[in-house]
Amino acid sequence: MEKQDLNAKIETLMKEWAEYCHAKWPEAVFVKDGPFPFYKEQTKKILFIGRELPGKINKGEEGSCIDYRDERFGMNRLGLFQRRLLYLAYGIKNGEYTFDDWSRMPEAEILDKFFAEDAKNFSYAFMNASKILNTEGTKIGNTFYDFINDEENQKYFLREIEILDPDIIISGNLGDIGFMGKLMPHGKIKQSTEQLNNNNRFIYTFENKIPWIDTWHFSAPKAHFEGFYEPICAAAKVLLGH
Repeated sequence: MEKQDLNAKIETLMKEWAEYCHAKWPEAVFVKDGPFPFYKEQTKKILFIGRELPGKINKGEEGSCIDYRDERFGMNRLGLFQRRLLYLAYGIKNGEYTFDDWSRMPEAEILDKFFAEDAKNFSYAFMNASKILNTEGTKIGNTFYDFINDEENQKYFLREIEILDPDIIISGNLGDIGFMGKLMPHGKIKQSTEQLNNNNRFIYTFENKIPWIDTWHFSAPKAHFEGFYEPICAAAKVLLGH
C-alpha cells in the first residue's frame, strides 16, 4: 500500500508539473522521472539527481511527456551515465568503497540484470533538475537555466524530493549551475563546510537530516574508481553511519 501511495503521488506530481511546463513552454517535451521498482523496500533509499536529459525529437512529433528511460530520446540504459549509477548504488547499499570491494563487484551488465527485480537486490530513485528534454538547435534546448530559475519549478523540486524521502541524495554537478542556491532560500537545504575528496564537491543537508553529496557530472571523463566510486561511496558510508 505504501509503495502504491508513493507511485500515485509521483504520478500526480508529474502530471501537474507537466501541465505547468507545457503552459509555459508549449513546445517542450516533459521528461517524467521517479523511483524504480522496489525503491521503498531498500534499507538505504538513494536518490540520484542529474542535470537534464539530452535527446532528439523526431520530425512531426508533438510536445508531450516521456519517461527519462525512453531510449527513443537517446537515453542509453547502459551508457557511461547509467553504469556509474549502478556502481554507486551497489557500493552505497553495501557500504563498500575500497579497491578490493570494487574488484569483486559484478560488471554493470550483471548488476543491470538483477537491478530492481526484487526487494532483496537493490534499487534507487532518479530525478532530473530540468524536466524539459534538451534538444540541440531548438529554443527548448536553451531553456535549462530558465527552468532552474523558475520559482514554481523550485517548489516542484522540493515536493518531489519530499515525496521520495531518500536516506541520501547524490547529484551530478548541480552546484556549478546554481541549483543548490535556488533551493537554499526555501530553507530546505544547507551547505556543510565539508568537501568531497578535496575536489570542491560539497556536502549539503536537506531538511537538516538527509545528507546530499553534489559530485561531478555522472558522465564526466574521470576514472570509475578513483573519480567516482571510492570518494562518493566512502563519504556515503560515513554519512549513513554504516
